[in-house]
Amino acid sequence: MMHVELTTVKKSKFRGLVSLELENNLYLVKILPEAGGKIASLIYKPSGKEFLLQGKDEKCRLVDYDGDFLKADQSGIDDMFPTISEYHYEDYPWKGVRIPDHGEVWSLAWDYEIKNDQVALAVSGVRLPYKLKKRIELIHTNILRISYEAINPTDFDINYIWAAHIMIKADDGCRQIAPKDMIKAICTYSESGRMGNYGDVFDFPFVKQQDGTMYDASVYSEQSDDFQKFYFKDKMKKGLYGLKYPDGHLLEIMFPTDVTPYFSGLNAEGGSFGIRCVHLEPCSAPFDRPDIAKLHGKESVLKARSVMKWNYDIKIINER
Repeated sequence: MMHVELTTVKKSKFRGLVSLELENNLYLVKILPEAGGKIASLIYKPSGKEFLLQGKDEKCRLVDYDGDFLKADQSGIDDMFPTISEYHYEDYPWKGVRIPDHGEVWSLAWDYEIKNDQVALAVSGVRLPYKLKKRIELIHTNILRISYEAINPTDFDINYIWAAHIMIKADDGCRQIAPKDMIKAICTYSESGRMGNYGDVFDFPFVKQQDGTMYDASVYSEQSDDFQKFYFKDKMKKGLYGLKYPDGHLLEIMFPTDVTPYFSGLNAEGGSFGIRCVHLEPCSAPFDRPDIAKLHGKESVLKARSVMKWNYDIKIINER
């Protein structure tokens, strides 16, 4: 078994912002509390490979609350909460309140504290009265764990979506690896139409085209100029999803499926957004908006006077 050094945690600077760095002999992880508490860098030290998409500017681009997500730094891992797409909340007592695009917490500065070998962060809602906490740590031999607590101090349920917005620096030919029983997916965005129209169900990963050819929705291509997103139709029984690299690296995301039973995959291959990466997103509900998830009977609810806990892990290995 590979010996793993104890985790060190230090405060530093990364791309012009305060950086909290977790490190052992396998990983170097950089967290930016001022930039929505994002995980900005994940380096697998045995190969020196960076696995998270890096911003194009020297300094990390910040935007004000309720700003344009696409004008912010497109990099790393953000938290999308309490929605992904902008919408107006439906239920009393916040009926009609507009919830910003990609949620609230990605654009807010998070409070932080270094606790022994962990980083603890917290942020409070602006238009909905929740508190979201997360703890980031390196556990076991080669696992990065991100754990959450969502707190609802009110007497009213809060309909929400949480998703890990994981922007992975992909190589040409990277392939998404789903559990074998996840064979049906729903198109929610396809610029080229190769994945169909919004709401179309297809057999994952192969989508039959009008000319009879098959499009493999699991493969990332540098030759493409497209943008495609899908959700798996059913809840995941096994919370495991991977991205296999042609050079032998494998990134795996592992998560309990009680709170986060849904999963979305996205190949960003340029297109009108000009972003090139793979998004892998474990989430509490599909369709990017709590109201639409509710229409499909797939909503997630933070109950009144309750605390909800969940986590996900990232593991990297090199199979060569």
